[in-house]
Amino acid sequence: MKKKTKKKFINIFFSIFTLFMMFGGTVLADDVSDLNFCAANGVKLALQIIGYAIFVVKIIIPIVLIVYGTIDIAKAVIDAKDGLQKNLIQFAKRSIAAILIFMAPGLINGIFNLVIDGYQTSTNTSGKNGYKDCFTCLFNPSHCSVKKYGE
Repeated sequence: MKKKTKKKFINIFFSIFTLFMMFGGTVLADDVSDLNFCAANGVKLALQIIGYAIFVVKIIIPIVLIVYGTIDIAKAVIDAKDGLQKNLIQFAKRSIAAILIFMAPGLINGIFNLVIDGYQTSTNTSGKNGYKDCFTCLFNPSHCSVKKYGE
């Protein structure tokens, strides 16, 4: 009995979801492009805080990974067992992970800058939307222009 009830529930849910998607309201791109979400000071401040957190993680995590790898290799050398090869492979994996973690925000920022510049050039909306403000606050928080409260 439970299988039938569960199957009916899934069918009803899927049907309602399908109807909602088919007949739900649509948002046109022109309506969204007029919004200037990234100009709000609170949004910039939140993105700036997240940007500083990304910056700290980008620095601390690779250092921690490399230190742990160095400790593992030192232990393997001191023990003089056959585990040196295994520890070297693990150290290489940690080093690659550290490099990827360090480079990921810069790569994402570069890709988004290319996409945003291409979008603004193709639609002639250079000053209409401030998406660059969001990405500046997120990936380069020291250059984010946030008004202090009371100014």
